[in-house]
Amino acid sequence: MNSKRKIINSFQYCLLLFCAACQQPSPDGMTVVRYLANPDVGGFSKEIIKDFEAKNSDIRVEMVEGPSATNTREDMYAASFMAKEETYDLVYMDVAWLPKFAAQGWLSPLDDLFAKEDQDEFLPGDIAGSRYQGRIYRLPIQSDGGMLYYRKDLLAAKGIEPPATWDELVAAAKKIQSPPELCGLVFQGKQYEGLVCVF
Repeated sequence: MNSKRKIINSFQYCLLLFCAACQQPSPDGMTVVRYLANPDVGGFSKEIIKDFEAKNSDIRVEMVEGPSATNTREDMYAASFMAKEETYDLVYMDVAWLPKFAAQGWLSPLDDLFAKEDQDEFLPGDIAGSRYQGRIYRLPIQSDGGMLYYRKDLLAAKGIEPPATWDELVAAAKKIQSPPELCGLVFQGKQYEGLVCVF
């Protein structure tokens, strides 16, 4: 199965899990699922929702497009949950939010709905990141992998081979840098969620 189809299936499965758990129809008899997401650049999420609603005519999905900054969306969810609002039914969250949200009781465990054989379809790390205190609270929609890129021209100019270890990376970075114009290594180091992801 290609990765695009896996994302679509994962997201739609997540919606079905929610509907199975809540069963709270709106006045028009429809089950409404509302969630906050990043901007839907290119309309990919809208296509998934359209496909899902065509297969599930009694369910309406309302995606609220929030800001692109993940930490801002996390704050929006948290503010809503702390105020005990019923604004969002489903949390489209980054893996780093799970411990905080689960510890506050803002998430319902999915152990009875997300069967072990279904979990086996995902990478072990994605499932491990979906657990808090032994219970599963999240269905992975995507997998992220960090990449380290290097500039061949800068390394070649100093006669440096591409680094294969952290120590070699530090040494190469120190050799090629010439502050303030050129840093030896750049990454998301500001005090926000990106730093946690890089770490």
